[in-house]
Amino acid sequence: MNRENEIKDLLAPGGKSIQSLVKEDLSILGKQIRENEAVTCTAVSSKILNYFLVLLTSERILTTIKQGKEKKLVEYDLDEIKELSVKEKFSSVDIQFRYGNEVITINLNDHKLGKPFIAALEDTFGGTLSVPKKTKPKKSISIPITILNGKEQ
Repeated sequence: MNRENEIKDLLAPGGKSIQSLVKEDLSILGKQIRENEAVTCTAVSSKILNYFLVLLTSERILTTIKQGKEKKLVEYDLDEIKELSVKEKFSSVDIQFRYGNEVITINLNDHKLGKPFIAALEDTFGGTLSVPKKTKPKKSISIPITILNGKEQ
């Protein structure tokens, strides 16, 4: 129960509503944290109206997935994560990395918990992980203008 309280304290900046959305995940993930692990940061992920707690510990990234009506634990060892990148969207942040032969994408809600989670990942892996947003060059507009002498330019 001590680990669950520690996680609740880390979720506090997100508010009580966030804690209620991931109540089931709190109990699942709280039991899976090893004694020698420290919980560094928390965030909330969403997928098709389901919310999942994402934990960054000193050794792993822990989250759950929904299979049928049950939520199951998914863990990623930090040592085995390769090619980590962060893509910022309008209302969320995608964390993408290669784990073994798979490419994993975790969609974090961009609120008070998402940005500190990204900062903690950057501290853990070193350097800036964000992928710059693609910007389109501005198009020039050409409009025919009629001058007083009647000639178009």
